[in-house]
Amino acid sequence: MTAPKDVKRPVKAAASAKRQVSAKKTKAVKKRNGIQPPGYWKIIRNVCGIIFAFFAIYTLIAIVSYMFTWDADQSLLASSADGAAKNSGGRLGLRWAKFLVTDMFGIGAFAVVIVFGAAALMCLRKRVRFVRTLLTAFVGAVLLSLVSAFVAGLFGGSNAFGDGIGGAYGTAVVDEMNSMMGSFGTLAVLVLVAILFLLFSNKRFVSWFSSLGEKKGSAEAEAGDDSEAAGVSGCGEECGGNDPAANDDAADDRSVDDCIDDDVENDNHSGEDGENGEDDEDDEEARDSRHVLEVVELHGNGSSFGHDDDEVNNAGADGEDEGRDTDVANRDQDVANHDDGLPELTVEGIGISTGEDVPDGGISQKYDPRLDLPHYKFPGLELLNDYSDKWYDVSQAELQRNNMKITAALAEYKIQIQSVSARKGPTVTLYEIVPAPGTKVAQIKRVEEDIARSIGVKGVRVITLLNTIGIEVPNDKPSIVPMKSILNDPLFRNNKYELPIALGYTISQKVLAFDLTKAPHLLVAGATGMGKSVGLNVILTSLLYSKHPSELKLVLVDPKRVELSIYGAIKNHFLATLPGEDKPILTDTSKVVSTLKSLCVEMESRYELLEMAKERNIKDYNARFLDRKLNPNKGHKFLPYIVVVIDEFADLLITAGKEIEEPISRLAAKARAIGIHLIIATQRPTTDVITGTIKANFPSRVAFKVMAGVDSKTIIDEVGANKLIGRGDMLVMIAGEELSRVQCAFIDTDEAIRISEFIGSQQGYGCPYYLPECEDDEEGVSAVDLGKRDSLFEEAARLIVANQQGSTSLIQRKMEIGYNRAGRIIDQLEAAGVVGPFEGSKARKVLIQDFDQLDELLRHLN
Repeated sequence: MTAPKDVKRPVKAAASAKRQVSAKKTKAVKKRNGIQPPGYWKIIRNVCGIIFAFFAIYTLIAIVSYMFTWDADQSLLASSADGAAKNSGGRLGLRWAKFLVTDMFGIGAFAVVIVFGAAALMCLRKRVRFVRTLLTAFVGAVLLSLVSAFVAGLFGGSNAFGDGIGGAYGTAVVDEMNSMMGSFGTLAVLVLVAILFLLFSNKRFVSWFSSLGEKKGSAEAEAGDDSEAAGVSGCGEECGGNDPAANDDAADDRSVDDCIDDDVENDNHSGEDGENGEDDEDDEEARDSRHVLEVVELHGNGSSFGHDDDEVNNAGADGEDEGRDTDVANRDQDVANHDDGLPELTVEGIGISTGEDVPDGGISQKYDPRLDLPHYKFPGLELLNDYSDKWYDVSQAELQRNNMKITAALAEYKIQIQSVSARKGPTVTLYEIVPAPGTKVAQIKRVEEDIARSIGVKGVRVITLLNTIGIEVPNDKPSIVPMKSILNDPLFRNNKYELPIALGYTISQKVLAFDLTKAPHLLVAGATGMGKSVGLNVILTSLLYSKHPSELKLVLVDPKRVELSIYGAIKNHFLATLPGEDKPILTDTSKVVSTLKSLCVEMESRYELLEMAKERNIKDYNARFLDRKLNPNKGHKFLPYIVVVIDEFADLLITAGKEIEEPISRLAAKARAIGIHLIIATQRPTTDVITGTIKANFPSRVAFKVMAGVDSKTIIDEVGANKLIGRGDMLVMIAGEELSRVQCAFIDTDEAIRISEFIGSQQGYGCPYYLPECEDDEEGVSAVDLGKRDSLFEEAARLIVANQQGSTSLIQRKMEIGYNRAGRIIDQLEAAGVVGPFEGSKARKVLIQDFDQLDELLRHLN
């Protein structure tokens, strides 16, 4: 029975009070006996630690420098003449390094640095097991010296550092071993000594070595016993709990026995040095009291609390080491007695479950989908060009000239202004004017053509700002915005977006970045040659630079066959397609329709998973799955985002019409919550292409330059896109934000190819991400030859009638056959009159109600 928390608090309070009383008594006794306060010992200890640290650093510098300058400094060692040594440690460092490297251990001399470092840490009150470190360093130095000398004898290098890389000691010992046992005998002895050394110094190697020869089944059988023992003792194998994953991560941590050994070593060391100061005694008393409290919390029954309380008081009042040792021994005996009264835990008591009964969230370590491709490397910025020679700054003379012309043009129409300021952009400069009181914005907008004529440029655009009126004037020399600078901008590198997209620079030369999941779909439109395809490449590059293949899948539709074909190299990393498709980039309209319908099936399947998990969106669903709170045995899985990119939407409408508009409308209306997002582009922004349904479901839009104001209204519901200057100049309207003018970043085809090839050259998945197959309206069903029916036709008919559900997936699942064969059978059943025609996402209607009708139909067919 576990004791309540309110009983633990008085025990801890009593222990704290007794420690304070003991500390005061100890200080008074030391003061009467004339013992110096412990501050002096601390100063001496810290000074020694600094000295040892200096020796460690100096020895490291001397040894490393000696390995590069030993040959040039040989003359200084042979003569007594004065001269500057090339060794960074000077002549003293030269001789010290020669003794360690040449005369003794060779490259094993670095062990001396470890010894000095351990001594420094111990003096500075760090928890270091000095004796063990000293022995490990010495044995490691000797072993490394012997191995180095043996390898040098096989492959050369016997003249390095004068006596070989193993030093004079290692070379002499290896030569003697070779003469007695030969090369193979020497190698066997060295391997044996190395194994023994690793068993002594490395716990991870001990764990691995002890598991050699064990079968997986026996290891799993012992897992229950290990977890039971860990539950009884209150501490895991390495104080890491019962979780195997946690024990693996904590394999290098010290065990409980090691922690106790360290405490005992430090106590003995303090006694040998005469450092029995009040700080050390307080630490020892605190450790004793913590040990008692740990016993109380572990066993937690009423009898132990009263007994341990008395022990805490005794431990706090007694200041002598002998008394404390006696109390600790008594406490250990009491703990053993209490263990006898504990209920024995069995496997049934622990409640181990297997198979589908495993509780959700039973593993503490989070699931990481990136471990499917653990060695995947994100593309680097070196794959992109900087276009530094294509960046032009707006001169002061140009700003002053445009300022005067704008003022003069407005003055012709008796429009007075108070001030003019400028904001320089990469291709357009924004002149902000403060009109005189009483001036209407409409007066300035009516004369924008005259302002353009006065300045001598095309595409002047007047906009209304918060407190001013802006006039956007093209620069004399438009600059190219490199994609490299966009991706390297802190605004993009430090973003927290799920699907980050960076488009380019605004007039204020700030990166415009947004989250596609908040968009949630994007419409890109503009006239031919105005930068629409480059904009799509910029969007795809933003996603490829920020998402792992396990987190993102792309469905690329390219009716023109030449724009998105460069991304075929990443098909096994990022692309999603139907099973059996040869080309990862969709170009055939019929396959595009099938893929979009398959995405609708995927959408419905994901909504079923969200419904089972009681989550509203994919972000929360994946978060729960990563926390292992959703059971994969129940169908749950990690859901990557799917981005559908259609390069020319108008061409698909011409060839497929309503057949392609219907699935796009469904996806645009429902798919945002389950991580499917659409990006459609068109060079024909007319009302028959960008319909009301499309505009309602695509609140985020990008408008490149168009030829007429009516096209601009079709895209962004207002004029302005017809005033752009082209070459990537665009108006961006993100859902919930104001319209902004942006210069699209530029990425050349060669840059996109380099990125695609870099990703494609790495290890990917075995195949593209397969979308679920869907049932299509098959033409020519009535022409099916029922005389060549499938051998499973009758069995499938009975299955359909028994379940009263006509679907290909039912036949495929119950009869364990492939999708193509199941599709042919369902066509034959339709031709025979067993099921009705295909009805979209609904299952086919079963026309036969019972087996009597079916038997009559089969006799007629035969």
